[in-house]
Amino acid sequence: MKVIVADQETETDYYGAFVIRGVPKGQHFVTIKYGDSVLVENRRMNTEGRNSSVEITVDERIPARFLFQGRVFDRNTKEPIEVFEVATCKDFPDMLQPYLLKRFREQRHPEGIVNDRFVTLGDYTMYVRSRGYAPFPLQFTIDENWDLHRVYEFPLYRSATLEAVVYGPNELSISGAAVMPRQGTVHGTAAGKIDYMSTDSMGRFTLYTLPIGIQSFLIYHIEHGTGRAIVELEPGKTTQIKIQLPRKGALTGDITINGKPAKFSEFKRRTSGSGVDLTRSINYNAPGQYEVVITPEPVTIMAAVNPIDGCSWFDRRMELNAVVVMEEPTWLDFNFSAGPGTIYGDVSLRETAPRAVFVEIVYNLGKDSQRERILYDLGTTSSFRLTDLPLGSGTFHLYASPRSMSKTDFASARALMDRKEQSFELDAANTSVQIDVAL
Repeated sequence: MKVIVADQETETDYYGAFVIRGVPKGQHFVTIKYGDSVLVENRRMNTEGRNSSVEITVDERIPARFLFQGRVFDRNTKEPIEVFEVATCKDFPDMLQPYLLKRFREQRHPEGIVNDRFVTLGDYTMYVRSRGYAPFPLQFTIDENWDLHRVYEFPLYRSATLEAVVYGPNELSISGAAVMPRQGTVHGTAAGKIDYMSTDSMGRFTLYTLPIGIQSFLIYHIEHGTGRAIVELEPGKTTQIKIQLPRKGALTGDITINGKPAKFSEFKRRTSGSGVDLTRSINYNAPGQYEVVITPEPVTIMAAVNPIDGCSWFDRRMELNAVVVMEEPTWLDFNFSAGPGTIYGDVSLRETAPRAVFVEIVYNLGKDSQRERILYDLGTTSSFRLTDLPLGSGTFHLYASPRSMSKTDFASARALMDRKEQSFELDAANTSVQIDVAL
């Protein structure tokens, strides 16, 4: 496309970007053309600072280089959906952004075929929805090797509803609190729409326009402050939650396992010895959020969780530091995440086979001795393969014994077991590590 400003012109690159040098400082009016067609006229831009993106609707005036085709159908019946709506944005946002809700456009096809056209390279997220169905997000990347003949699938789930009531720190419901995605985008800011809605006079809001799965919300009120909620939406179901904004002086933050809201099995403030147990003092003021009131000073928190379905470990815990202040909530997140890492190997004991094998993986989480520990019971195995590990560096500890042992016995018996440790590092270039242990 041709860009004209201050009697100078240039063309956009494959990513839709352009730069014109040598123009006078200040504000200018920009015109964008394709061939003889004027697509944008008198768009204000400034040489000082960052200019917002220019959005152009791709129509018959612009020959599209990249054609997209997909198939929309009911996930359960596999029947095609003939009438549906489509909206697309650049990049891979964590959630459906509020500004996109008004950009869905209807398409019709008897076989549920969705068609779209693109003119620039880049990462895209396309959402397809239909009446009674939740939006389905599909992420894809257009590059020079784009396959024009590939057909993407959009298996739509039945829509989900979220009903919530928002309370202030004083436990009274609050109206006018903005409900927004926790992670926004530059495009949403430029479009001037960053929230889904605000709470009504009873502090309530209802959302039925979001995809199925994990949704992470930020709640903001100018007087009462900021709160969060992490919700898992299920097809065809209504989820009802309460969100209470944290109090000033409280320690608060996320508590999740693999992105899903969870609760602590242990929560201790480390002092001398084993620490002060605060597990029963925790208030879960929203799904995936905790709050506890402690004295304002530097603290070290030791927190543990039990596994959920799909986890192969039996105990996981973090030690994190924070400085609690009285003037505002102190945020400290405990997100126990899975990753693409794998550690595998073989175990052998002198003159006998192991009857009990345990592994403890300790990650270094930065300075001040912050760490995460993951415990596995490998039973009587002579080989192991630990998957879904986060990337990072730390120490691998293997404990083995010729006697059988339960998980509950391990904590007291570990000091007497045969043990070997080895440092490791998992990163994007090397997601797997082999560690063979001979004791």
